[in-house]
Amino acid sequence: MFEDALNEAQRSAATHGGGPLLIVAGAGTGKTTTLASRVAWLLAQGVSPERLLLLTFSRRAAREMTSRAERIAVDNGCGADASRIWSGTFHAIGNRMLRRHGRALGIDPSFTVLDQADAADVMNLLRDELGYSGRERRFPRKETLAGIAIGPLVKDLMGRDALEGRGSVALDVAAAGSTVNAMKKSLDGTARVELKDGAIKGVNLTEALRKTRAAFGSKSAQQQGADQSQRTDFSAMSASFTLRNGVAHNDDLEVKAPLVRVGGAGDIDIGNSQLNYLARATVVATSKGQGGAELEHLRGLTIPVKLTGPFDAPKYEIDYRALAGDAAKAKVKEKAREKIEQKLRGLFKR
Repeated sequence: MFEDALNEAQRSAATHGGGPLLIVAGAGTGKTTTLASRVAWLLAQGVSPERLLLLTFSRRAAREMTSRAERIAVDNGCGADASRIWSGTFHAIGNRMLRRHGRALGIDPSFTVLDQADAADVMNLLRDELGYSGRERRFPRKETLAGIAIGPLVKDLMGRDALEGRGSVALDVAAAGSTVNAMKKSLDGTARVELKDGAIKGVNLTEALRKTRAAFGSKSAQQQGADQSQRTDFSAMSASFTLRNGVAHNDDLEVKAPLVRVGGAGDIDIGNSQLNYLARATVVATSKGQGGAELEHLRGLTIPVKLTGPFDAPKYEIDYRALAGDAAKAKVKEKAREKIEQKLRGLFKR
């Protein structure tokens, strides 16, 4: 019998008697063999093959899993039944079910499935028929790039090494023009970026905030140039953009960095290579081990950080005067809260 070729754990899974069963198994543990043996065992128990469903992610894995299941079933006298098992990828099974039962959902079973390449070809044909395919260079794009390194893309766009990290980029943009610069100035659409474990290069925001105590009360903002040797590490970063005439507007930046959270809003002028953005940093925790004790005076405050200038030489400034004012207001509120708490305690003691 096929069970003899399985180890104890595999045999236990293949012959599980009833109810749902979740198995967590690593590479090389015999998952495909166990699943195929499970099919043979169920058929031997009299389960109808039409009630068995084998799902996987790739065509290759689906073919391997199906062929093994059929082979084991044949060796155990169930070959005729094994051919009627539902087996394939998630997409293939979904396609088959819609072909059979799509009319119940108002779907014609003779529908056609277009992948991204097919859809792009159809768009090109329509563009030609409508007379929009002139000699100008065009850049229509709608897609999601997953698991990519963002650094090279940003460097090509801005001309400098400004950001690193890996994640997804969702694009729905279009541009037209006879030169690259003209295409940049005509960019329209939307974009979204979600990154993990990266860094904003040119400024160490946490270090800059540690120096604010000495600058408290300054009557003006202090502007500094970006320093490529400095960086602000982050564990997660997300932002969405609306692009109009080459200007990308953002108002939902979210950055999670050690001790600091950063939001913000502003414009990135891609066509003219200019930056005009107001970031808002908030110290959310202090830790002596990470130098957080020096940020204690900022905990809970929102620090405005203005980023301006050309892409190749951006500058940032912290408005220390506004920051000191916010700190004073916070202290007044804290003292008022303490007085109210003292009065309340006194009332309850009576």
